[in-house]
Amino acid sequence: MVVPFDYINNFLIVEVRLDNFLRMKFLVDTGAQHTLITDKRIAFLLGLEYVREFRIVGADMKRELIARLANGVNIELGDLLVENLPVLVLDEDYYLFDELTGEEIHGIIGGDFLRRFVVEINYFREKLIFHNPTYFKKKNPKYEIHPIVIESHKPYINSDLFLQNMDAPINSKLLLDSGAGVALLLDIESNNKIKIPEIAIPGNIGGGLGGDLIGYLGMTDKLNFGSYDLQNIPTNFQQIESDTIEVNDNNRDGLVGNQILDRFNLIIDYHRDKLYLQPNRRFKKGFRINKSGLSIIASGDNLNKYIVQDVLNKSPAAVAGMLAGDKILSINRIPYYFLSMKRINRILSRKEGRRLNIRVKRKDKKMNFNFQLQNLFQKKSTK
Repeated sequence: MVVPFDYINNFLIVEVRLDNFLRMKFLVDTGAQHTLITDKRIAFLLGLEYVREFRIVGADMKRELIARLANGVNIELGDLLVENLPVLVLDEDYYLFDELTGEEIHGIIGGDFLRRFVVEINYFREKLIFHNPTYFKKKNPKYEIHPIVIESHKPYINSDLFLQNMDAPINSKLLLDSGAGVALLLDIESNNKIKIPEIAIPGNIGGGLGGDLIGYLGMTDKLNFGSYDLQNIPTNFQQIESDTIEVNDNNRDGLVGNQILDRFNLIIDYHRDKLYLQPNRRFKKGFRINKSGLSIIASGDNLNKYIVQDVLNKSPAAVAGMLAGDKILSINRIPYYFLSMKRINRILSRKEGRRLNIRVKRKDKKMNFNFQLQNLFQKKSTK
């Protein structure tokens, strides 16, 4: 069964139908154990009855979040139907994927749905293919087959990491996470060999369930993903207090997100614990790095306005004087109403040295900022 998806700001977005009634947009998230509804108003419209309340720990491993279990939801993706699926309904929209994608996102398709199939993700053609596991046989010799581990409906792979200034690799257990828009995230406290690189910047490293993640932005020299080598990988180093890890041990060293996964056509065989990999046209391209230091999110009733969420310390935007809360009016003379999250992130990831002109509104004052893009993680020459 083939289901198209939209690939926006490194997230997979599909249209689903709930109980043959509501059409909604969900993210496809191999890193989530459960299928979620993030807007409890939808649960009200469906007339769902809760059978249990859960308190779950957020991505920062600190904040306690509330979710309620509802049974018997029918979910359709195209012609594919899964009946009577239990779903978690969040008490609040803790993810705020709307802000990251500029699209209204109402929930997440998680591992409890995906594990019923052999799931093929073709990032280049933006298609999901759901295979019946009973009849699935992959004969294409261009795919390499690698072992994975399925735990709580989530796939993990063992990979070797080569961090900066380290000769020996670090064998790591990494979650294959199609719900993460990053390339690589490493948990500093999970392994005493994982160190913050010499060139790293502290700050907001992204969003997750329950809010922003705080840590360091840096680079990983090399990652062995299957038998493929990926180099110079932008990496988020998450620092979690050790006492919270003891209580909420996720038994992993980090995750591989869509900025790595989208370089492959991949197949996750949940039933045989196998991962099939075939490099696509993106494989040899360098990683896109935000060279401005700006974190921008969508806002407004129609998600067609943009605001600066965060400014990285010592980045070009910070040096120029931009601040969190600045409302974007134009970028390079392109008015905000002609922009999208996808276009903004492309502009901020252009070649080093490209000049940006950003016009903002700060309180009641309109201001212009000019600066050049810069790779903050590039090693400086000692000559």
